Amino acid sequence: MTVPITNSPLEKTPLLVGDSPNELKLSVNQSVKDDQELEFSQQVTTVDKKRNSKWRQCWKSLVLYLLTIIMVVAKSCDTVLYVRLTYEIQNYIYMLTNFVNVAYVIILFPIVVFQIWRGKITKAMRETRQYKYIVMAFLDNATNTLSTIPAAFVSGSVNTMLSQAVIVLNIAFSFIFLHARYNSFHMSGVILVVCGLVINIYPLFAQGVSISNDDTSSNMNWLWVLLLFSSNIPAAASNVYKEKCLKQEQLDVWLVNYWVSVWQVLFGILTSLFVFVPMPGTSYTDWFGIPAYIWGGIKCSVGVNTIIDGAVPDRCEGFPAVFWIDLFFNFTYATLELYVFQYGSSTLAVICSFL
Repeated sequence: MTVPITNSPLEKTPLLVGDSPNELKLSVNQSVKDDQELEFSQQVTTVDKKRNSKWRQCWKSLVLYLLTIIMVVAKSCDTVLYVRLTYEIQNYIYMLTNFVNVAYVIILFPIVVFQIWRGKITKAMRETRQYKYIVMAFLDNATNTLSTIPAAFVSGSVNTMLSQAVIVLNIAFSFIFLHARYNSFHMSGVILVVCGLVINIYPLFAQGVSISNDDTSSNMNWLWVLLLFSSNIPAAASNVYKEKCLKQEQLDVWLVNYWVSVWQVLFGILTSLFVFVPMPGTSYTDWFGIPAYIWGGIKCSVGVNTIIDGAVPDRCEGFPAVFWIDLFFNFTYATLELYVFQYGSSTLAVICSFL
């Protein structure tokens, strides 16, 4: 008996939605559309990130330029006032840098504590090895000692011109130790600086014109010139070393300033021993005269004269006012200089300082 073939109920059941050719096509199209929207969204996000990054970079550059301008103004005021200080405290010249460093420590200590409380100075920053600060302090103290002693015995123009040699040395040290590279325009600028130094300094030597502030003297004192020029060597080395540490280890500017000042106080005590060395035009003493020398320097810091009658009497009356005004500009310059080192370069800071 033959069983008739009939349509099974399953054969009349419609296909599932996912199995429908039209629905499958719509699903594929929707998936492609979603992928395109996701890709477009990612592109928009990338563009926004690039735009934000560009604006941040522009803002960072603008702030850097602003800090550099303020630094230049502070440096100019500090240079003039510091030379004036060397005249005021000429009989206690070896104590001048100690006064500055002690004032720095007193000012910076509460700032560092506040920065630690805010979390700006991290534990990693505080654990930085002290030898790095010691190197910075040693170089800075050598710079201050070599430049402070002759500052009162040469004219301001010679002082300024000789200090510009730090630009050439800074570029050379950056090239060697930081692997910085410079184009032909940079090299042309260095050549111009060297030519400017030669043009301004050579006639003074060739004509036998006095470089000191004493117009009655016709003898050029090569000792002061040598000391002033040699002070540029540790200055350039300090600039490059600070830039390297600030950029590689992301150190905090306030913390660096504080520890360098602390170590400079200790080095300043050692360099004060130069008071035993009889140098022409400077006051010196023996071991038994140390207490009187220190006490005279302390009195001078508050405007009281000790040496009234003598070949070089004290001129301490105006020292306190000039000191605190200069400290303001010096502190501003030293702090902003480190920021320029960190976010710019030491060469940029040095060149701008002599504009």
